[in-house]
Amino acid sequence: MAASPQWRGGHWVTRGRRVWGALLCLVLVLGCSPPGPKDIRYGEELCDYCHMIITDPAFAAQLVTRTGKVHVFDDVGDLAAFTTEGRVPADEVHGMWVNLFLHPSERVPVADAVFLLSDRFRSPMSSGLAAFRSGEMADSLRSEIGGEVLRWSGVLSRARGSRRGVDAQ
Repeated sequence: MAASPQWRGGHWVTRGRRVWGALLCLVLVLGCSPPGPKDIRYGEELCDYCHMIITDPAFAAQLVTRTGKVHVFDDVGDLAAFTTEGRVPADEVHGMWVNLFLHPSERVPVADAVFLLSDRFRSPMSSGLAAFRSGEMADSLRSEIGGEVLRWSGVLSRARGSRRGVDAQ
């Protein structure tokens, strides 16, 4: 049996139209959420810098543009290189996140992370960079395996220096 129309606002409205209107509002509200990182499909997705399959969550990273496009990386060093090469203009970047080395299912913004650079890390592209939530955690591991504790600005400086070395050759 068809829904009986109701007179509203100078026109007939059926229940179906009200349902579709409510669904449209829901889609608009959900579609307006700010862009953010996504769950990487390990073993399937390719790094946007080196084009290798992303397999190790402990070193993965992401860059999200203001339009919501997500760039995924298999190594923090690849994110840094991608950034310093300007592959996405800085004013188009919404945010960058790194997985935590000790808790790979957790992501933090690069500005909140502390990085340990050590040749003892077997990162996918051999950057030797791992992300931590706090300086204390990075320092604790550094005292065991050696290395250098950096903030994101230090990671970028090293990436720029590496790039200059490549450009000079």
